[in-house]
Amino acid sequence: MKTIKLFYSLLVLAFLFGCNSEGAFSEPDLQLVRIDIMASPIVTNGTSDLTIPVGVKQGFVAIGYFSDGTSKKLTDLNVSNWHSSDNSVAVFSETGFLLGTDIGLATVTASKDGIVSNALDVNVTPAIITSITLTPSSVAIAKGQEQQLVATAIYSDATSSNITDSVVWESSDLSVATITPAGILAGEDIGTSVLIASKDGMMSNSVNVDVTAAVITSITITPPLVTITKGQKQQLVATAIYSDKTSSDITNSVNWMPLKPAITTVTNNGLLTGQEVGNTIVIAIKDSVVSNSIHVDVTDATITSITITPPSITVPKGQPQQLTATAAYNDHTSSDITDTVSWIPLNPAIATVTPDGKLVGQAVGHTTITASQNGIISNTVNIEITAAIITDIVVSPASVTLAKGQDQQLVAMANYTDASSLDITNTATWFSFDSAITTVTNTGLLSGSNIGNTLVSASMDGVTSALIDVEVSPAIITDITILPASISMVKGKTQQLVATATYSDASSSDITSSSAWDALNTSVAVVDPSGLLSGVQAGQTKVMAFKQEVTSNEININICDDLAGSCLDIFDTGGGVLFTNSPSLPYLESIGGSPYTDLFLQTSTSGPDGVMLLFTWQQANQLCTTYNNKNLAGRSNWRLATLAELSTLYTNNSPNMFVTRGWPIGSMQWTTTANGSSYYLFDLKDGSSQDLPPMDYYTHFASCVSEL
Repeated sequence: MKTIKLFYSLLVLAFLFGCNSEGAFSEPDLQLVRIDIMASPIVTNGTSDLTIPVGVKQGFVAIGYFSDGTSKKLTDLNVSNWHSSDNSVAVFSETGFLLGTDIGLATVTASKDGIVSNALDVNVTPAIITSITLTPSSVAIAKGQEQQLVATAIYSDATSSNITDSVVWESSDLSVATITPAGILAGEDIGTSVLIASKDGMMSNSVNVDVTAAVITSITITPPLVTITKGQKQQLVATAIYSDKTSSDITNSVNWMPLKPAITTVTNNGLLTGQEVGNTIVIAIKDSVVSNSIHVDVTDATITSITITPPSITVPKGQPQQLTATAAYNDHTSSDITDTVSWIPLNPAIATVTPDGKLVGQAVGHTTITASQNGIISNTVNIEITAAIITDIVVSPASVTLAKGQDQQLVAMANYTDASSLDITNTATWFSFDSAITTVTNTGLLSGSNIGNTLVSASMDGVTSALIDVEVSPAIITDITILPASISMVKGKTQQLVATATYSDASSSDITSSSAWDALNTSVAVVDPSGLLSGVQAGQTKVMAFKQEVTSNEININICDDLAGSCLDIFDTGGGVLFTNSPSLPYLESIGGSPYTDLFLQTSTSGPDGVMLLFTWQQANQLCTTYNNKNLAGRSNWRLATLAELSTLYTNNSPNMFVTRGWPIGSMQWTTTANGSSYYLFDLKDGSSQDLPPMDYYTHFASCVSEL
């Protein structure tokens, strides 16, 4: 009977929960009805159990659920609200932080107003530190700038943890570089210094620091266009480009300036919040350098539905899984609200969810999870936590050759006894046999520190991968190439750029995430540190990438208001595969024309308002030939798309190509896929298809494709 009552009460709770409310405790009749606790962030990698070595702290988060259907992180708890079943094994030394004091098992709970949370078991082990790795392994920063360093301990039981806050940091020259107890390095004066860290008698690798005289030449804020509803948040990022063509994230050190703080506010770390309906702009300033202006539109749109993805999860106990909550609004827009919804696990003894949507299986069993905001309840996600255990771990690539100073992302895949597999890259323990040659972060990012050869492996739950060979060479960058070579797209849309470095030994590598990116006119387009290009307003500009004093090719960027004008979207779907939208009359006239049969008046329900063109099957093929003759995007291998290609394009760009890319989709698209003497057409609006003979009286849209 107790089980039935609990199940019923949790169901009622799930339907009541609305939005997060920071002011929830201020209501006089408000009652706390439930508390969920979870470890966040989990400090120990390499194990599926919640484990800490003696002397290490684990942080916990408590979420309170209230009688009015709201929920919030309980920030007003004190040490007395947190409980360990055995203080001789683990004790809450400060609010929300459990310190391992002796070998054993402790059960952790939190309580407030007579409500007791779910219980979590914490295993305190006798593991001792066997090595400490500092990342990044070398740092070049401008005088006055800062850089976060991370200290990772490897333990005798093959686990690892972030010990940045508990090591002793040392700088060989404090006049050049200083470092805080939290690992924040500051460039004090031009010169060089060496950093090390130590704990329990164990010394780390050394980090060479070069403080330069470079000065900030430009600051770019991304994203450049923000549309949010009142009360929603958006993280902004400020990236500085320096006079030596390097770049750095300065989000936390700029002065954020919203033009109308009554409409939107921005915290010191760049978190923007919509306060009132209206429009404004935001800029950032540092060292008298002013950033680009970003446009912010705070709307009164209301949520009509919330969708959690993935829709179902089967995962072994202890392994995390990221959930995403997407809100659809009554103005036909959508946004990621993962960080602001109330996550509601039906049974937190089986699975818990952190405020940022990370699910962790606590015990074997089945449960469900929903999310809620503003009274709207999401779909229900079925969660199955299994008892499967790892049988082997495969790291890819199987061998690595990289230049000194370059990075390579490693991926660790675990195979389980139930024949499932899981990416454990971010939860495994990574080993480099010689940290003077290579270092590996907790997320599997391998860096070449010095010339030489070494071995790297990954470990989880006592299972270790095969060793991968790593060679760090003296090669230097000789050339950088950005793809695609030119871009045309609608304002407000994005396109991923890829920067590839060629080295003096004829090798090459992807340096997209480690390059400095620069757009010559940030009022037209901007590029974020990951190489994501965003169109701001109609116009033309150029984009370049820089690394190690080498400058890439310039790529031409054309941003247009919409695809009803003299503009064509050339969409790189990855791997250098380009697709074009079916063209408008103004665009085709702008390139000298190509045969077509009919005009199509496109309306805003399925594309931009304007005059588009309809082609016979033969004319659709001729259109692609015209693109070849014009060397569109620097290519001469354009062809009509296949049925499978358009189907994949539709599937990967939900809900449709009008919403995601601004394409006209009011008519079906011709393909080269035959069905007898007919050819298939594909509908990018709803994913349907049909076949028609290539007769002159059948006219439709045409999308061309080009591959590298």
